[in-house]
Amino acid sequence: MKFSGKLSLTTKMGLLIIFGFFFIGIFAPWLAPYDPKGTDIGSRFSPPSESHWLGQDKLGGDIYSKIISGAKISLMVAVTATFISLLIGLTLGSTAGYFGGILDECL
Repeated sequence: MKFSGKLSLTTKMGLLIIFGFFFIGIFAPWLAPYDPKGTDIGSRFSPPSESHWLGQDKLGGDIYSKIISGAKISLMVAVTATFISLLIGLTLGSTAGYFGGILDECL
């Protein structure tokens, strides 16, 4: 099977979603229309509207802004977990490859 260098539509869509998630995570403070920690008790539990696209929660905070800010936290957790697993995998794999024998069999 020869690789033609062309990406399938599924791959392009997946990359678009991943890059979109990274974009939202990186630029979350500027994309959120309201302060994600802000409250407005007078308008709590309000339904979606033009000013608050996903409505407001029990303290009157904008749900859309909280979702965007959550993307930044999720991105940091994912990158950290990937980096830690990469370090562990490289260390164990390199050790098993170098020494071989029973260590290679166990790992």
